[in-house]
Amino acid sequence: MSVYKYCMAGRGYTDEVVPVPVAAAPAIAAAPTGWRARAAEARAVAAQLQDPVTKQMMARIADSYDRLAGQSEGRPAPGRKSAAAR
Repeated sequence: MSVYKYCMAGRGYTDEVVPVPVAAAPAIAAAPTGWRARAAEARAVAAQLQDPVTKQMMARIADSYDRLAGQSEGRPAPGRKSAAAR
C-alpha cells in the first residue's frame, strides 16, 4: 500500500467509485396560478413606481413570472422551440 493510499484510508477514503447524486430539477412545476399571482403583484408594484428604470425592471420580473406559469403548464417559453420541434 502506498503512503498516499495509507493516509487516505486513515481518513475514511477508499478506491471505490461512489455515484454522485443528481440535483433535483427546480420546482417550477408549482401551480401556474401562483406564478400568475406573482406577475400581477409585480405589475401592481410597477404601476406605483415613478422611476422608469425600476418600473421597467418590475415589468420584466412580471414577464418572467408569466413565462414560469407557462412552463409549469407545459408550454415552451416564448421564442424557444419545444424539444419535439427541434
